[in-house]
Amino acid sequence: MLALNYQIDKLGINAVIGHSVSSRRSNFLSSDIDPNSNGLVIENFYNFDNATGKIKSQNYLTRSNKVGLYATVNFDFNKIFFLEMTGRNDWSSTLDKANRSYFYPSISASWLFSQHLSDAAKKVMNYGKLRANVSSVGNDAGAYQNNNPGYISTEVTSGFGTNIFPFNGVPGFTYQNRIGNQSLKPERQLGKEIGVDLAFFEDRISLDFTVYSNKTKDQIISVPTPSSTGFSSRVINAGTVVNKGFEAGLRFTPVKRKGIKWDVFGTYTRNKNEVLDLPNGVDQLVIGGFSNMSIVAAVGKPFGTFYALDLMKDAEGHQVIDSTTGAPRSTVSPVYLGSYQPKFIASWGSAFNYKGFNINVLFDTKQGGYFFSRTKDILEFVGTSASSTLNNREPFVWANSVYETSDGSFVENNSIKTDVYSYYTVNGYKPSSQDLVKAGYIKLREVSIGYKLPQKWFAKTFIGSGNFSLFGNNLWIWTNKGNDYVDPEVNSGGAGNEQGFDYSARPSLRNYGFRLGLTF
Repeated sequence: MLALNYQIDKLGINAVIGHSVSSRRSNFLSSDIDPNSNGLVIENFYNFDNATGKIKSQNYLTRSNKVGLYATVNFDFNKIFFLEMTGRNDWSSTLDKANRSYFYPSISASWLFSQHLSDAAKKVMNYGKLRANVSSVGNDAGAYQNNNPGYISTEVTSGFGTNIFPFNGVPGFTYQNRIGNQSLKPERQLGKEIGVDLAFFEDRISLDFTVYSNKTKDQIISVPTPSSTGFSSRVINAGTVVNKGFEAGLRFTPVKRKGIKWDVFGTYTRNKNEVLDLPNGVDQLVIGGFSNMSIVAAVGKPFGTFYALDLMKDAEGHQVIDSTTGAPRSTVSPVYLGSYQPKFIASWGSAFNYKGFNINVLFDTKQGGYFFSRTKDILEFVGTSASSTLNNREPFVWANSVYETSDGSFVENNSIKTDVYSYYTVNGYKPSSQDLVKAGYIKLREVSIGYKLPQKWFAKTFIGSGNFSLFGNNLWIWTNKGNDYVDPEVNSGGAGNEQGFDYSARPSLRNYGFRLGLTF
């Protein structure tokens, strides 16, 4: 690394030129005896010699290398105007030779305009800074994502158990389930932002505000592939996604006296996400899903939009039912149903300190967006949810419903009844869209009460200082109407970018504890 510093009157220049080399290697080896597949000769005696069949083992070895060359130059004028420029080029072994080199620069500037204010003005606004930056970020692929699939030991699972090859002395291997992509390009992100930082009345009030735009292209993701190809997923560069929004933060100190300080603070972030284009001119890519519910990247929609059959409505918004069975009819083809992307995220907190005692409280919220709840689906299937008790579980005339006649017209329904039991238990009655739940919540994220132990307690010891606190996390939650089932933050997820799924996940936990901190 080479560093240069130079000073010309009021102009300061600092430059750094360097390089980095990183080598990543992981080796994973495991073996296990599973009573459900191997079986044990002697019950509860877990020893490899006690297995009735072949020991199941896994052995992974990954290697990758990255070499980087970077430079940073900083300028400042009279400690008022600041400019920083960076540039980096990486070479990665996880990309093909034609794509493994990628360069990403950045430039940022700031103006400490409060330095120009008069002394009288500084009593009101004691700090003010305007800042802006443009940055580019590059990222390589994971190890072997550009390789052809390798071989793994074959397992054949049936209703009678699992057979692990070799079987009766006959070896068996099969391809891995994911197809690599030798044409992978590095991920690229271009970010732009402009913001302001302000402080008033000797920092009694401080705020920051930032407007940003981030464009990501060639994002490397794994997407499902029809099983007819012999594989279940493939790795691709997924087009262009843009995020635009703003962030704001406020901190207020209403009380600040000797031995007493009370701070109130909050944040607010609003983001709009949109898929601008996809590779090869396609309009939509499936990035994950469960059962008949898919998560897609669709042009003009947020990344992670739900795509499935919905309840069929006529032109005036009435529910269409089957005139014979009374079952609500579903759309002929899947439709877009919103995404797991929230509209905004916010937090509010308070910190109170008095003569060594401190009390901290933090609330946060996420509003907008949906998630698919398998928990809701199961509770309704077994009849233990409040929604399954509709009309005391007796057949009912669906509110605001119509049925289609032989000539294609719709007639108001006043007599054809829908069977509640069939709606929740018979396949095809309830479309997957009805298990989408609003993901909004407000949480009491944390409460803590602490005490800084008196310094005199440690005067004649080797301990420098100490503190003790009690805390609780996730103490209370409020969810949107219609979500009486699960914490929206419970996300079973899946591989890669799959989000927005509660696949009968464990309930979230409320935590309590204490901390004792000592310095030496």
